[in-house]
Amino acid sequence: MAGRLDDNKIFIFDVGSDASTPKLVKTIDNFAESTGFVGPHTFYALPGRMLVQALSNKKDHGGATGLVTYNNAGDLVATTPMLSIMAAMVMATTSPSTESEPNAHIKLHRLD
Repeated sequence: MAGRLDDNKIFIFDVGSDASTPKLVKTIDNFAESTGFVGPHTFYALPGRMLVQALSNKKDHGGATGLVTYNNAGDLVATTPMLSIMAAMVMATTSPSTESEPNAHIKLHRLD
């Protein structure tokens, strides 16, 4: 797989038949429409699958992004939204501290 950020196209190549002469077998030209994400930029090869990281989302391009899974034929298998950095920070700062948290027993002391 290879992709282009600007037009959201993903190209699937057959490299298994003859690695010295890869052949383009499919072009995915509806990445944004079918996933809700834009900017495919990082590709991870998994057994029978390809995992694609997106830059942002189609709705507002605000940074909320996700991972998209395709099978080796280029068929969409799943989309996995990821929290935006801001949402993760809000969750981290508003989570209550309880004794069940692993490091709740650690106390900070001022050294004057």
